[in-house]
Amino acid sequence: MDELSNSLLPDYPHILCLTEHLLKNFEIDNLHIDRYKLGSKLCRHEFKNGGVCILVQEDLDFSPISLDNYCKEKDIEVCAVRLKITPIQLIILAIYRSHSGNFSNFLKNLDSILNTWHSIKVDFVICDDININYLENCNKRQQLDALLHTYNLIGTVSFLMRKSKASSTTIDNIFITRTKIIV
Repeated sequence: MDELSNSLLPDYPHILCLTEHLLKNFEIDNLHIDRYKLGSKLCRHEFKNGGVCILVQEDLDFSPISLDNYCKEKDIEVCAVRLKITPIQLIILAIYRSHSGNFSNFLKNLDSILNTWHSIKVDFVICDDININYLENCNKRQQLDALLHTYNLIGTVSFLMRKSKASSTTIDNIFITRTKIIV
C-alpha cells in the first residue's frame, strides 16, 4: 500500500476505484491509505480474488450506496458512493465482471441499478473492469453501449490499455454522464 500512496503524490485524486482488489472483508476494513476513507466495498465470499472498493478523500461529503442485492460473484461485483455536489448528486460505481461471468445477468443487474438511481439531477461515473475489449466491435460491446446510451452514459477510454505479444486490449473503462449541451 505504500507503493500506491507514493504513486498518488503530489496530486491526490478525490476518488480511487479499485477492481479485483483480492481482499477479504477483515483485510479491507483494516486497509489504511493516508488521506482516504473506505467509501464502499464488496468482497468475495464464494470464489477467490475479485472484489471492488471505492476510497474517498477524507474531506469529501459522501454516503455509501448498498448494492448487495444486485451483486453476484463473477457476474457483477459492484459498489457505489453518492457525493453531494449542489445542485446535482454524483454517483460513482466501481464494477468488476469476470471473463467467465454470465453476461446476461451482468446487463440485467446493471440496468436495474441505473434505472433505480437515474434522474435529471444525478450524474454517474462508472469505473470498471468488465472484460469486454473496447478495441473490438463485438456483440457484448454493442449490447453494453446500447444499455449505457439509454442512461445517457458514454465511454471515455479509447486508447490501448494492455499490450502483449499475443494481444492488445482495452477492457477497463470509465463511463460518464454525457454533458448536457445548451445552445
